[in-house]
Amino acid sequence: MDDDDRDLVVMRHYFRIEDKQGNRWTHTSTLIDSGASKNQGGITLMSKTVGVTTAIATRMVLDGEVKHRGVLSPIYPEIYNPLL
Repeated sequence: MDDDDRDLVVMRHYFRIEDKQGNRWTHTSTLIDSGASKNQGGITLMSKTVGVTTAIATRMVLDGEVKHRGVLSPIYPEIYNPLL
């Protein structure tokens, strides 16, 4: 990337959900955003959305703040709230 270039992230996730009673619905989550160029004094959006959240989660694990183990769905507020 050149010093004036910015990145653009467009994501859309569709979740098909079924509860214990058999009710089904779809939830859509959308993110559209762009990072800042080096000349703007910013960082790329990929750095923010991937690198920063990974660093926060890693620090939480190392500090013992995450009590759950294994591969987790993002359903625990004590995990996802600090990342948001």
